[in-house]
Amino acid sequence: MEIWAIVFLSIAVSLDGFGAGFAYGLNGIRINTISRILISLASAFAIYLSLLAGAFLGTVLNPGFSKNLGALLLCVMGIYIFTQELKFILDKGEIPNDFYTKSFFQKVFILLKQPSIADFDKSGNISGMEVFFVGFALAMDAFGAGFGAALSGSNPLMTSIFVGIFKFFLLSTGMTMGKKLNKIPYQGVILLMPGLIFFSIGVFNFI
Repeated sequence: MEIWAIVFLSIAVSLDGFGAGFAYGLNGIRINTISRILISLASAFAIYLSLLAGAFLGTVLNPGFSKNLGALLLCVMGIYIFTQELKFILDKGEIPNDFYTKSFFQKVFILLKQPSIADFDKSGNISGMEVFFVGFALAMDAFGAGFGAALSGSNPLMTSIFVGIFKFFLLSTGMTMGKKLNKIPYQGVILLMPGLIFFSIGVFNFI
């Protein structure tokens, strides 16, 4: 996979960090530097594991088939993410009233859409188990994207490093902007962008 594709893939995987950070800044919720590093490392580690799994599968498949399968997975994931985000935009992103009674994985998927509710104890800080929930939620798409990227020839170490760096940068930038603005500029575009990037990289790898 070309270096530009790895960079764009890493940005796409990390954009949810910007949205989460913005929501925290907007609601006056703080995440200290150590917690932000841990959240970023969670995403980097998740994509590294999925890249290794994808790379291993690639060794037992025909190289041409492996590349096309990886491209197909990225396209499918791109379409899925795009449609889910579009549905979220049209539904106005409402939070279920029974959020706190839901299971772990149900909470994680809701946190992907409404990260500000991760402050379970209403302390104004994301800490302790809250960091774990946020890190896990923001690592979900990284894990899925890594598998397809590995089959398309992405370098596991380089990609995971880029993801960790971009996740930390975008999470921090989002928090800073959230403190100064009352809404995310071009929110719809930002939400739909990861799906479009995944799909575009997948199509490029088919060519």
